[in-house]
Amino acid sequence: AVRGSVGAGQAMPAFLRRIRQVVRVTMDEFETAPQPLDESLIDAFVREVLLSERRTVPVFVLAPQEAGDYLVDPETLAEEFVGLGPLYVMARHATTFRLTDSLGDKRLSCFYGALRVYLPGFTCADEPTHHPLMLRDRLLDPIERTALVGQLAQRAAREITLPTSVMRDAVTPTSAVATAGAPRTAVEREVPAAPLTERASPRADVADTAPAPVVALADVRTNVPVDALLRAFDGVSQRLDALTRVVEQLIEQQRVSRDELTRVRTSAAVRAASTASLERRFEALEQLVRGAMGIDPVLAEDQVAEPAVRSLDESDALASDEDDDPRPSLRDVLRQAAASQGDALLVLDAADRAAAESPFEDIDRVALVFDAMATLARRRMEGGLGVTLREAFREHGIDYRSSISSSTAERLRKQYRVRGDDGVMYDCREHLVLGNAYDPRYCLRIYFTSRHPGETRFVIGHVGRHFDVKSTS
Repeated sequence: AVRGSVGAGQAMPAFLRRIRQVVRVTMDEFETAPQPLDESLIDAFVREVLLSERRTVPVFVLAPQEAGDYLVDPETLAEEFVGLGPLYVMARHATTFRLTDSLGDKRLSCFYGALRVYLPGFTCADEPTHHPLMLRDRLLDPIERTALVGQLAQRAAREITLPTSVMRDAVTPTSAVATAGAPRTAVEREVPAAPLTERASPRADVADTAPAPVVALADVRTNVPVDALLRAFDGVSQRLDALTRVVEQLIEQQRVSRDELTRVRTSAAVRAASTASLERRFEALEQLVRGAMGIDPVLAEDQVAEPAVRSLDESDALASDEDDDPRPSLRDVLRQAAASQGDALLVLDAADRAAAESPFEDIDRVALVFDAMATLARRRMEGGLGVTLREAFREHGIDYRSSISSSTAERLRKQYRVRGDDGVMYDCREHLVLGNAYDPRYCLRIYFTSRHPGETRFVIGHVGRHFDVKSTS
């Protein structure tokens, strides 16, 4: 508790690992060695282990990568988790699909090399965030694994209660070595004096350095019954538990408030960018109307604005400043989002190529939309979305479409299938709508998918012009 979860994880006794090397160790009837899982065992494993009401310890499940190898050696993980719970290792990548089918929810499953911890009391209706999931980056980080061990150890310390007889035996020796004049409780036991052969030491150096616990405790006096001490300890423990619950509630409320504040800020920024875009469109339209009516825009501006005289040097300086600070392109904004929001957004090369070709003008608004996408992706990973994706995007002022028309021809559907760098095909039918005109300067579509199996990030397959549909082809 003093050093946090990482410190608690580092405090695991080293002798546990040494014991596993010479003897077979079990914990709560579970083996501490890695247990293999193949497809034929998955249903029984889910029914008899994960969903067991008698299970009181966490269960660790490690998934292989697509090639069949593991991010971390299972034996290494078993040593790190010894004393906390058993480790089950799926033998093949195909086994992960069987686990997903048996659980009925891919969000509760484990695949693509990840590690999942199923806590006691697990049900198939639980929120995914209730059972820790470690993906590639976190699983490869030994500090992250140590923190997980510490969190589980602290959880076990809060939930494990020693039997009363053990607690009494633990405090009996203290009262047993008290002076003869002190009153004795019912649970005190006689401590026989050590035999003379044990008192005498054949070596002087041992006699000089040996500890003398009886002498050190000779002055101890206690008139407090052990039962009263136990009741006092129980009261302190209950108060600490109550305080822990209050702190956990405060932390959760802080997280919810932070997410809501982020949502409000992003929503306001997106709406402000949309308003600025409309204002620029109106200004451009006004200039076109004036040009059609034969009104000189410069003269018209002079009639409504305060007279201002600038020298030729000033104008040249302003033009030079604008050249030195060019606005970022759509491709720049997309690459920046891919670099800074990589934990929430996966940007495919096809999206990068489309953004490079797009003449869309409202770049600031697109940057805010990417920020909103990353925020929602993270909230969904944490299980805190709470609403449909359409409603979540609407809260940010963004028009979200969940799919395409069912009448879309097959030749047009091919546009939405985008191949990733690793050869995986992504079906990017979900899209965000920016502008309703077909002019690519004022109309942009962000085609993506949030439903690809095994991928919790939003996968962006296209950022640019509107794809061809039945009405435009």
